[in-house]
Amino acid sequence: MLIFLTILGGVALLQHGVRTLRKGLDRLFGAELGLSLQRMSKHSRRAFFSGLGISLLVPSSTGLSSLAVQAVQSAYIAPRQMLVILLGADIGLTLTAQLLAVQIEQYAPLVIG
Repeated sequence: MLIFLTILGGVALLQHGVRTLRKGLDRLFGAELGLSLQRMSKHSRRAFFSGLGISLLVPSSTGLSSLAVQAVQSAYIAPRQMLVILLGADIGLTLTAQLLAVQIEQYAPLVIG
């Protein structure tokens, strides 16, 4: 029973985080959100690199996927274009996780040099 309550609490926390992120994006972009998504995904390469950039701002693949579903349902963007953005975001998240796993602080002087 405790495991079920823990899972339920995690799902509720995730949904609250996604809702808060969505409200923040609506406040930041307002009516421009749909136009920004359309501009970002005009070409496949631009959509891919936009996804890489988004992964730095939203380091949650689940939250990003939920926002993608909402954007497609609102007809801001086509499903194929959103898949390209999500591919870029997932690769960006993987690279971020790999950099953290390598313990990059050991190599910081080399990178700075």
